Amino acid sequence: MIRERLFCIFVLLSVLLTANADSRQHVVKPGDTLYSLSKRYGVTVEDIQAANPSIEGTNIPAGMTLVIPDENEVSKKKDKKRSIFFNFKKRDKNKDKVAEEMVEQPVAENKVEEEKPKPDPRLRQKKPGAPDNIAVILPFNLEAQTSTDDKLQMRSVEFYEGLLMAVNEAQQNGQRVLIQTYDLGTKSIEEILATKSLLDADFIVAPMDAKDVLRVAEFGKNNNVAVVSPFAFNLELSALNPNLIQLNTSKSQLYDYVSDDVVKRFDDYEFVFLNDQNFADKSDPYASHLKNALKEKNKTFHEFAYTNPETLVSVDSLLNIAGRNILYIPVANSRDVLRRMFPCLKCTTFETEADSANLGQTAILGYPEWVLYANDFMDYYYDMNVYLFSKFYINPFDEKVKTFYKNFRYWYAKEPMSLTPRYAMLGYDIGRYFLAAVKTYGMNFVPYIEGFAQETLQSMMNFKPEGEGLINRGLYLVHFTPSTQIEKHEIK
Repeated sequence: MIRERLFCIFVLLSVLLTANADSRQHVVKPGDTLYSLSKRYGVTVEDIQAANPSIEGTNIPAGMTLVIPDENEVSKKKDKKRSIFFNFKKRDKNKDKVAEEMVEQPVAENKVEEEKPKPDPRLRQKKPGAPDNIAVILPFNLEAQTSTDDKLQMRSVEFYEGLLMAVNEAQQNGQRVLIQTYDLGTKSIEEILATKSLLDADFIVAPMDAKDVLRVAEFGKNNNVAVVSPFAFNLELSALNPNLIQLNTSKSQLYDYVSDDVVKRFDDYEFVFLNDQNFADKSDPYASHLKNALKEKNKTFHEFAYTNPETLVSVDSLLNIAGRNILYIPVANSRDVLRRMFPCLKCTTFETEADSANLGQTAILGYPEWVLYANDFMDYYYDMNVYLFSKFYINPFDEKVKTFYKNFRYWYAKEPMSLTPRYAMLGYDIGRYFLAAVKTYGMNFVPYIEGFAQETLQSMMNFKPEGEGLINRGLYLVHFTPSTQIEKHEIK
């Protein structure tokens, strides 16, 4: 059950430095300058420039690794230079008196105080000592009256519960985190966006409703605050908003990403599209996308239409591809299609004993919906070498997944809702990924997360530019092997 007060979790933040006897290393973060680093490490700007010949002027881009000379070593070198300088003066016969005075009096260095650079107005500056800050805007609506509101409330609460687990994990790893929580069930989006503390957020987790996401995204754009949208997707909005990060993508783009990977992965296979005429009106658009991708690569494919699934007994012979590697792609993705197709296809193609040495490899390419059918067809998935693609997949045999469920039961004394995706794990993945991004790059992390890798349990994340914003191109190709293993291949 969600708490009615804000959850604030604070922990000491550790600063890790790699050092050797004479120098240290510093990974440049957004907002760092040579002046600020010189003050931080007790050396001059010139010392840092001398230790890093690759620096051009005062330009130190974020992500660059600098060698920071040890202040004691720098001091020794300066003392040595002074000693040489004094001895040279003492040998000047025409200026003995001056030389003696210089030996008696310490030499004052002529330091020119460097003007402190002004911060980039496009970058926000975190207050010293401030924790990493998440703002969550969701329809918690604890007094929901309708079934629709009740569903939104349950999903919001469970997403938030998973997010809290990610915060707890970050806390245990030394990251200080503050969560601002806003309930759309008790306040309007306008009231929430007028809250001053929202400007301190490192990122905002946007609400489920597309209209509310539009308003929050506009707020993020105007105030340079990152907005993470795990639920709603708007391609046009992404084109104009550099601070919007969307976990989803359009089906058309998703199909294109999968097709490119599948064509490469099964390059030495014959592609066979199976069309059950009883479900011809339920064809999935992905089949057309894959056919177009094959045409673009000048790769041939076969189509086999059937009304009676028993004709699948001889499909490879009828198409004259017996003995070759074959990838079967059902054109429709419904549960009833699988019930009709799997028994015959398995019986003829995957259990033939005769001339087994001459048989090629066979596999089936499925759809995201097949995740929902796993309990009914799991044995077929293994036996028939099934691959399916999906943005979300949880391997139930993964030890980290088991640990997550164990911790969730301990924290909340209940099981996560049996939905796809699992909202609790979605919240956990979002929290884990973006807290790691903030810890690595600071509050101005958005320009740096393209390709940023962080292990997640359910959601593959690989953000790429779409217009000015970012969308998630990450996908899984899940493989159920005949040896009863589940493999998750990342499609990037």
